[in-house]
Amino acid sequence: LNDELFIKMKPTIVNCLFSAILLGGLAFRKPLLKYVLGDALPMTDKGWHALSLRWGVYFLFLAGLNEVIWRHFSTDFWVN
Repeated sequence: LNDELFIKMKPTIVNCLFSAILLGGLAFRKPLLKYVLGDALPMTDKGWHALSLRWGVYFLFLAGLNEVIWRHFSTDFWVN
């Protein structure tokens, strides 16, 4: 677990998992964020669908951004 490659890829893996969970829930017509945040954020089902979709796409964007940065820039730049 002290491998530099694994440390750089870990955010990509975690963000892809979050995205897959959120977007996968939408594929089965179940906005999973509603089950986690439903008591704190009262919204309609349409609102939960939109929030889950946006967060799923955001996590996918973060995964892609991490991949581009760690592959094309120095480790110091990636850390910052």
